[in-house]
Amino acid sequence: MLYANALIAEIRLLCAVDSVDVALRLLPDTKRAAKRSGSQLMQAKASMVEADLATHLGRFDDASEKYAQLITICSKSEYYDLCIMAENQMGYIWRERGQSEQSMKAFLRAVEFERQSDYPELKAMSLNYLGSYYWRNGQYNQALNYYLQALSIRNQCGNNFDIVNSLSL
Repeated sequence: MLYANALIAEIRLLCAVDSVDVALRLLPDTKRAAKRSGSQLMQAKASMVEADLATHLGRFDDASEKYAQLITICSKSEYYDLCIMAENQMGYIWRERGQSEQSMKAFLRAVEFERQSDYPELKAMSLNYLGSYYWRNGQYNQALNYYLQALSIRNQCGNNFDIVNSLSL
C-alpha cells in the first residue's frame, strides 16, 4: 500500500510540474500496485489520479467518465473526501466546456458531500469554486458570500497558504 501511495504522490507531483509524459508512464505501475494492495481506498486514489491525468491532458470526456464512476464507488464506500475532489474536478470540466449551470451543480454536490466528511479544507475549496462561478457570471455579491465562507473555514483550519490563495482570487 505504501508503494501505491508513493506512486500516486509522484504522479501528482509530475503533473504539477508539467511532466505528464513521465506521469503517464507511471500510471500502469500505480494501478497495479493499488490493486495488489487490496485496499479499495488505494484503488480509488489510483482512479482519481488517472482521471486527473486525463483532465490535465484535456481529455475531458474520459476524465468525466472516470470521475463519475469514482463518485459512485466512493459515495458507497464513504470516501467522501475523494467524492468532493471528483465533484470539484467535474465542476472544473463543465466550466471549461462553457456549461456553467452544470459546473455550479457539481460544486454544490461537492459542498453536500462535505456534510458527511471530516475535511473542512475541501469544503472551503468547493465554496471558493462556487464563488468563482458566481464571479464569472457577474453575480459579485453572491461570489463574495462564497469567498468569505471559504476564507472563514480556511482561517479556522489555520492553513495560511490557502488563506492567501483565497485572497488572491
